[in-house]
Amino acid sequence: VWAVLAMLTTYFLLRATEGERLDRAAIVCFAVLEVMFLASHYFSIFLAPFHALIFLVWALRRRRYWAIGLGMILLGVGALIGFYAAWVLISQGGGANFARISLAILLPDMINAFSLGLSVDYGQVWWIDIGFAILALIGVGWGLRNRKAMAAGGWILPAFFAVPVALLLIINTIQPLYMTARHLSQLVGGFILLLAIGMGVLWQWQRIVAGLVLLGMLLTIGYSLSLIHISEPTRPY
Repeated sequence: VWAVLAMLTTYFLLRATEGERLDRAAIVCFAVLEVMFLASHYFSIFLAPFHALIFLVWALRRRRYWAIGLGMILLGVGALIGFYAAWVLISQGGGANFARISLAILLPDMINAFSLGLSVDYGQVWWIDIGFAILALIGVGWGLRNRKAMAAGGWILPAFFAVPVALLLIINTIQPLYMTARHLSQLVGGFILLLAIGMGVLWQWQRIVAGLVLLGMLLTIGYSLSLIHISEPTRPY
């Protein structure tokens, strides 16, 4: 639910801000889903600044200065929810088993979790994870390839990842909050979109190569799923 709401809130916010005026139906959908999203998991607060950034970029481009204040309110409400969640977590003894992490630890963990998953041994399949990462980086590069692409929204997916990860690492210097990649599973939808964009770029360049890459991805994902079935046959997957 958390990962799906992360994508739905972002989608409706982008729909609401794609024109000169806010789309009322889309902004209402965003507001309702944002409340549901923030209530679904305390780490959802890390995506609230990204949503505020989308709103602020729209406001600055259209010179809607009242919207800048609304964006700041969104950030403030998100911060209050985040502080409350942190207080509840720490007051109940949570976080004591969390270790300090670095970007060098976080990125491989996320890539493995978002591609083949925890059913595989990372030490044995890291080279496959790198393949997924390269394809996602192609998707990032396509969105940032020039100013026109960035102005058309190419910056959105990179920021979708960069903002929550940066906030987590900053807070990590004060209070460790990260245990496993499930704490950032709200980002998995964006990773899948980047893979799709990367695949589209390969398809435009060389369809045979794209087909082989896709086949390799499906085979390795199937291998990962087979390990889940073998290791835990009693659980309904």
